[in-house]
This record gives sequence, structure tokens and C-alpha cells, in this order.
Amino acid sequence: MDTLTLDGRSLRLEQLQPLLEGKPLELTLGDEARRLVERARSLVEKHVRAGDVVYGLTTGFGKLKDVAIDAADLERLQRNLILSHCCGCGDPMPVAEVRIAQVLRLNGLSRGHSGVRVELLETLIRLFEKGFVPEVPQKGSVGASGDLAPLAHMAAAYMGAGYALLGGKRMSAADALGEVGEDEAGRRIETFEPGMIEYLPAGKDVRFAAPASSGGYPEYMRLQLHAIASGLGLTYELLTGDLSQVNYSSIRAGLIEFRRRMEALQGQVLIPGLCNPVWRRFVEVTQAVDSLPAGNFGVEWTAPRFEAVDPLKDAKADIMSVRAGFMTLKEAIARNGYDPSDVLAEIADTNAKLDELGLVLDSDPRKATQTGAAKIYQEGEENGPNSDGS
Repeated sequence: MDTLTLDGRSLRLEQLQPLLEGKPLELTLGDEARRLVERARSLVEKHVRAGDVVYGLTTGFGKLKDVAIDAADLERLQRNLILSHCCGCGDPMPVAEVRIAQVLRLNGLSRGHSGVRVELLETLIRLFEKGFVPEVPQKGSVGASGDLAPLAHMAAAYMGAGYALLGGKRMSAADALGEVGEDEAGRRIETFEPGMIEYLPAGKDVRFAAPASSGGYPEYMRLQLHAIASGLGLTYELLTGDLSQVNYSSIRAGLIEFRRRMEALQGQVLIPGLCNPVWRRFVEVTQAVDSLPAGNFGVEWTAPRFEAVDPLKDAKADIMSVRAGFMTLKEAIARNGYDPSDVLAEIADTNAKLDELGLVLDSDPRKATQTGAAKIYQEGEENGPNSDGS
């Protein structure tokens, strides 16, 4: 078996002849090439760690050259770049031509100008020697560099996307990588992607940064949640349930504004946009099946009540509003989430029952003052203590 040492500089055309003849070829990476590749890789890692702006490495491509890419998205950026260029079509290239392209790509990466890892080259060499051949369409190119699409298909197969040949058998690239089996160290080869996990040799370990905790985080989160609550039209307390920063007056003021907003949404959006159309449809359908007589039927909507922050003060405020004429009794009842007609009918029924039994309660405003004292009626006045007015 012929052996070819890759250094990125000395490859000659006749050295590729065995591949045209379908013969196996053993590849090795030259020592100087290994040093250059490692040096270029260390430079890449240095820029990434420092957060430097490097075109195509920490930025987008083309028109997106000025768009910085978050470190967490760099792997996805590289993967998407490869897959986005897989736009070839037509019949697959001959196996011999693809294997020559594999060697040429490895030889180019060996020059130490691409910033790849040595481990990547070693893995690609092992795949080549085990007969892994990516399926590359004959037609298709991108931009001025006509090899972008074919090379993208080749790289995608190494990542487990697309198809590949293994032992002359066509299968998905992922299955082909799985069937390749074990590398020289006895480890199973999975798919390969930019930024993939690598196995460390003896004497090396992985250490993660452990930044010291900084103060002010609760205040920062509270500020962010305040902004979110404002955008949602809620109070911070309703959004989070955190009542540690409020007193009675501030929470009441916040709830008043929230209730005002909700009442506006109910009256201007929910009722005209949902409730009324549903009611009209209900009337139309029931009239169509003769369950309702013809005609117009009005409807009143009573929204669920808001729970009182201070029930006693809220009740006194409603009483004073009704007494002063600022609000009707029906409005006060509706604000508490009840149907005024039902409540008034129930009050009338209760009063009639109390009169029938001769009971006088201090909660009955007809017969007791606000302080609970009995009312004194003049002779002939209605609603006296007895039904005959005496």
C-alpha cells in the first residue's frame, strides 16, 4: 500500500494515481504540518476566548459581517454555514474523484491556515482509510468559488448529514459513520460537528470557569420584572406575588389603576368584541328553532367582582356613593359581581318574609338607622313598624 505524507506543500499529481486506479492509500500528517495546524488553532481559540471580532469566526458572513455572534451560537453558526451551501444537484461524482477531493482537502487543511484542530485531521484521515466516501452531487456551485457546494456536501457527510458510501454501499452518512465503528483507541466514532466534544489524552482535564458571585442581583431582577410588569399592564406585585416592598396605600393605589384598566378592557374590548356577538348568535339560533319569540332581546353583562383590599372601607365608600347620588344601587350591586335584578328581588322577598314573621333586624334600613337604632315613624307614614302604619 502506498503511503502519502500530508504537509500542505509538497503534494504532486502522480501521488494521487493510486486513487484513480481504485487502490488503497495510507495517509499520514507531517510533523511540521502538525505544528502549523496547532499554532493556527491556538490563535483561533485565543480570539474566541477574548471575544474579538473576527470575520466568519465570531461574526456572520457577507452582509452580516458586522453582526457579532454570541459565543453560545458559534457552533450552530458553523453548522448552518455548511448546510446552507449544500445546494448541489445531479448524479453523484465518481468515487475516485471524491476520494481525491478528500485528500486535496486534507492537504489544504494541513497548511495550518484554517484554524482547525489536529484531532479533526486525524479523524478525517481515519475515515478516509476505512473507506468512508461522502456522496457529492456533480452539479452546483455558490458564488465565485465553484468548490463551495461540493465541499459543503463533503463536510456535511462528515457531520452525519446527507449520504455516503462505505464498502461500496450507499447509506445515510450517519449510518455510515456508525458502521465505521471504532477508532484506533477503541472509541466509537459518532458524527462530527464544529465544536464537538473531544476525548482527552492522559494527563489532561477539563476545568470550568467559576466566577465569583456578585451583589445586586436581587435588585437587578426586581428592576427587570418591573419592566416586564409595565409592558404587560400589570403591577409588579400581581406579576410576582412579591409584597415585600409595598404598604397598604401603595398596593391599593396600584390595584385601583389595574382595575381601571381591566374595566376598560371589559367594557371596550371583551363585551363588544366577544360577549355581544355570542349573545346575538344565541338569540338568532334559538329564534330559528322557535325556542324564543321574534323580537329584540337586550342583555346586561356583569363582570366578576374584584376582591376588596379593605372590605370595610370599600363597603362604606359604596354606601356613601349611593347616598350621595354618585352611583345607583344597581351599579353598586353590579360592581360586586351580582345581577342587580336578582339581588333586589331577593331583598324584596326577604323583607316580605321578615314582615310576615314580625321580625325586625338592625340590618333592615326600613326599620333601623345606620347605627342600629329603631326608626320612629309618625302616624300615617308608610313602612312603619307595623303593616297598618301604627
